[in-house]
Amino acid sequence: MNAQRKMTPKGQMSSSGMGPAIHHLPMHIRALFEANAPLTHLPQLTKRKMPPYSGISDFISQFEQDPPPQRLLSETPKERKERLRAEQIAKHQEKLKQEIAKWDPAVQDDRKTEDAYKTLFVGRISYETTEKQLRHEFEQFGAIKHIRLVEGEEGKSRGYAFIEYEHEADLKAAYKFADGKKIDGRRVVVDVERGRTVHEWRPRKFGGGIGETRKGGPDVNVKYSGREPIGEIRFESYHGGGDQGYAPTVNDLVNTCEGIVDDHDHNHAVAIGDRGVIVTAVPTKIVMAIVICVPRVLEKEEYCS
Repeated sequence: MNAQRKMTPKGQMSSSGMGPAIHHLPMHIRALFEANAPLTHLPQLTKRKMPPYSGISDFISQFEQDPPPQRLLSETPKERKERLRAEQIAKHQEKLKQEIAKWDPAVQDDRKTEDAYKTLFVGRISYETTEKQLRHEFEQFGAIKHIRLVEGEEGKSRGYAFIEYEHEADLKAAYKFADGKKIDGRRVVVDVERGRTVHEWRPRKFGGGIGETRKGGPDVNVKYSGREPIGEIRFESYHGGGDQGYAPTVNDLVNTCEGIVDDHDHNHAVAIGDRGVIVTAVPTKIVMAIVICVPRVLEKEEYCS
């Protein structure tokens, strides 16, 4: 019985006697299932024998006997870039030296404030901010005597200003609380005027300045605005006459004598040490401030009682 059955394309047996199903397909479709023609038989390739190498001893006499010419060294693109950069740096340093020699903060100028120890420096100001806006923002710390928003030759703002207060205590309050204040969408940085109060002080454009926003590359520059890292308030290297100097921290003076003095504006405490006055964080409602004094300061009644 099985001898009469034929295999179908799927391997199944057909008992109908009609043969494989592929035979019943149209010719144009059946051609798709036809086997390919067998490969053409080619004879085996014979390996060719290459000609042998010949020596070069016969050509040695034709070689040049003179020494080779001097090699001309040309500047690579990298060396050219470094050379131009070094020349630019040297040119800038020379120009900087000339500008530093001309710069003298002690020169009299009608545009300067009268008292440097009552003057507040405000930097990173928006170029759209006006003196009227600055007065509105900084009058909350005390009466303002004069405001100068520095402008360029074209009359456009340079992004920094000087604010002179009527009282030095107001300057200290603004120094402490106005740092990082947002004005016109930008956080400003405030500082005392160091040009006329700190010996050998240089502004940022002359290689000086404070802060770490332009210390180096993006990996070392700080991303926030302010004088010092968050949580630190220092007045180092700022020395004035009388009660106009500043000390670094209260902890440096803990082992000295103690006294108590009234805080006249009740907004901040004043601690006096061997470097002068330091502003410390005290709530507004506290009307007394602890003052730490060294013995040589105790003799001055305006400091301690």
